[in-house]
Amino acid sequence: RIEAVGRDLWPRHLAAHPAQPTPGGEGRQRRSATMRERRVGEGGEVEKPAPPQAAQKAAVVDAADCESLWQDLRDACPFGLPPMAIVLKVISLASSIIVYLALPSMRVENGSVDACDPVRTYGEIPQEGMHQLMDAIGRDVGASGDFLDIGSGFGNYAIWACQHGGFSRCWGVELMQDRHEVAEATLRDAGVAGVTLLLGDMKHHPQVYRNLSFAYWNNLCFPEDVSKAVSAQFAASAPVGAELWALAALPGPLASGIARAHSDVSLMMPWRPEFAYRTFRYRRVANEDVTG
Repeated sequence: RIEAVGRDLWPRHLAAHPAQPTPGGEGRQRRSATMRERRVGEGGEVEKPAPPQAAQKAAVVDAADCESLWQDLRDACPFGLPPMAIVLKVISLASSIIVYLALPSMRVENGSVDACDPVRTYGEIPQEGMHQLMDAIGRDVGASGDFLDIGSGFGNYAIWACQHGGFSRCWGVELMQDRHEVAEATLRDAGVAGVTLLLGDMKHHPQVYRNLSFAYWNNLCFPEDVSKAVSAQFAASAPVGAELWALAALPGPLASGIARAHSDVSLMMPWRPEFAYRTFRYRRVANEDVTG
């Protein structure tokens, strides 16, 4: 009786035009039979685990089942459907366009060459760049104060600064939880003394400026309001003589107590190795020494 009802419900136009055999149809029938054999019997038998050979081919079978299901939908659809590979490519393209259009606010116009590409502009400063900056500010700078990496990511620069850069006290502040956890694990493995890695917004950690000598900031992806807040905090809390090196110019007008200094250092970054990033150097000065 159930089969009779099913026949009555089956669309007449499909019954009049049965689906043509498609490549791989026999394979699908064999897979269906295999699936039926694996069902639990009416007597309450426990399904036996698949042999090792079947387990090794599980991923291939799953992919084939998905393709088989899509082919069945194509056969049943009266209007026809494109191949699954084409549909996946269309979905991928549409997703990329949606993401690009949805993230205009992340493309920060800050004077850098890439204006913060929201996909590519992220990475750790390489050790060559660390050496360049230490040579530019003087290797003995660590004796006069602390090191700070704003947006310290995986913590590599803060660790290196205390291990090889001549600093005895190094700070790193990172906003993202996952990166901070990786940084802490890296620090534990390195066993370097004097390094403190903090999680959260810079405005909640003013203590990092109190004895600051040198700060590095990859500010390519920071909007103007955040850049102004960080520079104002640097001007208010860092001691006179402290330096802040950034990859993009700080928005003007500069906060009182900050002066632009000369820099001829360009850094190579892993996310765009074909381009050298110009550095922007700022110095904490007494208010009467500010020249703009």
